[in-house]
Amino acid sequence: MQGGRLRLQKFSYRFAEQVLNSKLALKEEIERTLTEEIADFGLLSRPGFNKLLDERFVTKGWTRQPAVFQDAEELGAKMDFLKERIGIEVGFGHASFLGIDLLTFQVSSYSALDKIDVGVYVATTGGFQRRMKSEFKQNWEGSLTFEKIVRYLPHFKSAIQVPICVIGIDASWRHPLQLPCSHFPDQNFAENVHSADLAVSRFPAINEGSTAHTWNARAYQVFSGICESGTGETFHRCLEDVWRSARSNFSGFRVYQACTRQGP
Repeated sequence: MQGGRLRLQKFSYRFAEQVLNSKLALKEEIERTLTEEIADFGLLSRPGFNKLLDERFVTKGWTRQPAVFQDAEELGAKMDFLKERIGIEVGFGHASFLGIDLLTFQVSSYSALDKIDVGVYVATTGGFQRRMKSEFKQNWEGSLTFEKIVRYLPHFKSAIQVPICVIGIDASWRHPLQLPCSHFPDQNFAENVHSADLAVSRFPAINEGSTAHTWNARAYQVFSGICESGTGETFHRCLEDVWRSARSNFSGFRVYQACTRQGP
């Protein structure tokens, strides 16, 4: 049994972070709720994780599934949680629900309804989903990811005018493989690549504007595959390749620094 705390990534759309900072106590409550200690990561199936968050938010006084429309005869559109004009949607379902969830935020903030000032959209990262499958046999395949929301949300700018803070729940536990530090000149690098998902989560930001570099493409392949199939000799060979590349050019060195940086 393996437990601990999860790490969060955030993306602010239409100055959502600034709006949440005006309600700082609630912002911190949301973040604490999402990062509370988890006894066993192996129990985090999609329905299991949904149930856990439901219990935690309701315990803290959030209204569960408030109706978006006042008319009881409407289709029953609901938000997951609501408190003091902050609406939360938990996007653990299929990626096809992205548009519906965004419209729920927009409708809830619009005109006569006017129920929220800001939305908080919670999803898991691709790295989290890969590790849940490889390490705990929990199938999150097809689920919406934090990365997809961040990628698509700006394209809805003309339609979605409400501020939305996107929160990605990311894996933070160490990879179970034990790496011999003698493989690497830098012991810190060998230690920290246990959390290979850290590199996966940070790579898109580092890679921005430099996708033409061959090394970057290679690094992306290595980091993306490490959690899924990187074991034994293949795992070590990939990491040694990353080490050599990180020492050979500036772009690689930036990614190396991200891999070895401590903390979220």
